[in-house]
Amino acid sequence: MQDTKYKITHEQGGTISAELAEKWASLTQQVPRPIFIHDVHWFKACLSSQPESAASCHIFSLSYEGQLIAVFPLQYAVKQRFALPLRVWQIFWPNDMGVNDFIIATPSDCHHYLRLLLAQLNKLSQTYPWDLLELENVPASAVFADVINNNPVSRCISVDHHDSKFLACGPSYEASVAGISSKFRKNNQRKRRNLEKLGRVTTAYYSTPGVLADAFELFLDVEAANWKGRQGTALRYDTLQCRFYRSLIDEYAATGRCVIHTLNLDDKPVAAQLALISGDTFYLLKIGYDAEYQAMGPGGLLLDETINRFSGDAQIKRISFITGAKWNDDWAPQVDKVYHHSIYNTTTRGLLCWPVDKTKSGLRLIKRTLFKRANQQ
Repeated sequence: MQDTKYKITHEQGGTISAELAEKWASLTQQVPRPIFIHDVHWFKACLSSQPESAASCHIFSLSYEGQLIAVFPLQYAVKQRFALPLRVWQIFWPNDMGVNDFIIATPSDCHHYLRLLLAQLNKLSQTYPWDLLELENVPASAVFADVINNNPVSRCISVDHHDSKFLACGPSYEASVAGISSKFRKNNQRKRRNLEKLGRVTTAYYSTPGVLADAFELFLDVEAANWKGRQGTALRYDTLQCRFYRSLIDEYAATGRCVIHTLNLDDKPVAAQLALISGDTFYLLKIGYDAEYQAMGPGGLLLDETINRFSGDAQIKRISFITGAKWNDDWAPQVDKVYHHSIYNTTTRGLLCWPVDKTKSGLRLIKRTLFKRANQQ
């Protein structure tokens, strides 16, 4: 599409200009269902805390008549696929969250944004030749899912990869937990009584600049007080990720949208959540509990308190697990399907890998369908 009113700018090197950051923040407010990964604060924390990844980050900004309408954060890399080294553009995501998206406002003509991006990547192919545009971990509810579903492009393969689960907050606590089995609820109530026999049980909710940094230290202590600490995989022992989350708290501190929520026994935290609020959703980035109290299920008790807190809330309508872990199912969550999208270029390697990937994806779908039918019988 040749329309001079559209303009794509390209920034790289791990920094976001002040002008772009301001426009980006405004753009995010126009996204119908914003996710924390849309937020410029999230990317600034990633870039400032992970310089090795930041160096390969390219940010493409799409404007229409000077108005920012989309941001495409990408990363250039060489990856093996089908025993061939492919030159790949992929969504920039130096994190372990398992959800991604581009930042796109939704005017009526957004269906061709992908074609504009592809045209720009082809313009840069002398410097950055590419065989594959890899768009991993895109939820079905994401804005970009609408773009790619309503504007099919050639040599695109979409694969249902995993689930992102969430709880809907009803107008009351009883409405919120109506789908949860009575047996599971009674078990939680029993665990709560057992914990209360040991002392006074309270919760604390930290979301202001003056307390978040200290609350994060409490979170690190709780998360390390179980198997993660014993195995050395707790956040406290992961220098890179810990640095990222400290940067994240610094970036979000003044917004009121970064939260550390704890369940306390006699003022000692025994379970903790690190969360971000985006739009109408409370996103659980990290959770932890003290293994000394594992029999009382402190993590589950804190989640129950979170559900109670946001039932009937004017803003928060969902609590997202982000991932689709099996233990989530005890809470009768709803599911947002998450897809991997692969768009192959017309290079020799792209044309070689595309039919192989298409065949493998088709066989995988048949296998999954047969497995599902067998389980239903």
